[in-house]
Amino acid sequence: MKNAGCSLLVIGALCAGAIRAPSQTIEPAGDPVKLPPYEVIDSRLESAQIHPGYEKINHLFDGPFPQLRSGPLIEAILWRHRYLVAHPDEGAVIITGQDGERIKSATTIYTRAGKLYASSNALGEERPLKGFAAADIRDPKKIEKIKGLIQALRDIYLPGGLTRADQEAAADAGENADLYGGLPTMGKLLVMAEEEGDYSVLMLQAGGQGANQRGSSYAALKSAMVQTFAEPSSEVLSWTYGALRDPERAGIVPVALSHVTVITNEGKNLSIQALVFDWDGQHIIYDPDRGTHAKPLPLDPLTGLPYLCVRNGGLLECVNFCATYSRAHPGEKAALLPGEPAAAAFTIKGGMGIFSPALGIYQLPRKIGAEVIADVPGLARLRDRLAAQTGPRKAIPEELPGDDADMELRRAFVGFQAAGVPSSFTRGEQTGVRFTWEGASYAYGLDQKLIRISSGK
Repeated sequence: MKNAGCSLLVIGALCAGAIRAPSQTIEPAGDPVKLPPYEVIDSRLESAQIHPGYEKINHLFDGPFPQLRSGPLIEAILWRHRYLVAHPDEGAVIITGQDGERIKSATTIYTRAGKLYASSNALGEERPLKGFAAADIRDPKKIEKIKGLIQALRDIYLPGGLTRADQEAAADAGENADLYGGLPTMGKLLVMAEEEGDYSVLMLQAGGQGANQRGSSYAALKSAMVQTFAEPSSEVLSWTYGALRDPERAGIVPVALSHVTVITNEGKNLSIQALVFDWDGQHIIYDPDRGTHAKPLPLDPLTGLPYLCVRNGGLLECVNFCATYSRAHPGEKAALLPGEPAAAAFTIKGGMGIFSPALGIYQLPRKIGAEVIADVPGLARLRDRLAAQTGPRKAIPEELPGDDADMELRRAFVGFQAAGVPSSFTRGEQTGVRFTWEGASYAYGLDQKLIRISSGK
């Protein structure tokens, strides 16, 4: 076989530059502040000060929401994890409302006893979705319909009211017509704040504007409604980082507290401290004062799944590719190739290809048939010839904005779990990911070096 016979697809670097690199990554100073108790509004008010009618405001919600400024997605992640721990046989997914990159809202759709419900800080915990069954949580079309219904409900409380799409969703609501029966006062205000990204509306509207509402009861009510939304950004970031990093609160979420570079409305670069995390195929930056913004994770064009994007992660990317390629292309095969640079061979419509984070993705000449997948040593030698011909070029990004080593370990573990690669995640002094592939075991630690700890076949 001649070197010149191998044609480069030039798709390995497809997403490498899709996300701006961070200016700096830092470790949080000291222990993060613990999350406040799971109460909607705690006992900061003296009941003697509050008019009986106002007392209801203190119990508008029955759900454990942290009351995050511009952070409904984080609220939903924490709520969803808590629910699934308590109800392991049920299901729950989070749907979001977005305006470009900004995430305006997040609603958890969950099953309970064969029925479907919606949960969010604005909607409350137990808004029933009539006419839907638990199985619909796995039906993308049904979920999209629910998403339209919920957005229509939210839009009722915005200037301009329902859009044409909202009206169509409302007309198609059927048994869910009462979904539009209204939200409690605080829910309406939260919708306005979330959609507009301006939480000062809570302060302006709390308790109404009547002359008889200007006394101590009004002040106490106003404090109750806005106090948790007005915490300093540094404190919000600290305890939110602690929550998302705690497996008992959120599961294993790839998360870091970092300095990242954002672009202001004036088009200038600005370095800010922010919470950075991955969720549902998106790389997300959260700053209480600027909102929650998301960009898609770089995708492998052959599997349609996110790359792991971890430092020194060539072998990890190849293992992840081998575990997911056949699932994306039933009937095709993939095999890990020994040696460096890390690579995997794969069959494609009767032909062959080579996947390598360091080299790219290659389609081999059509005369090389799929049966060659069995000749792993021969394919490894071909990989060596390709490497000598093209040289290394890092076709897959090794980090994303705001990453630190711990976040990348978590990203690798979450990716392996989704791919079905036998793996474990350890915290503490031995923080790292261990995984097994083809009988060999590996450890990937905070130093981001991969060590082979047992031999395979």
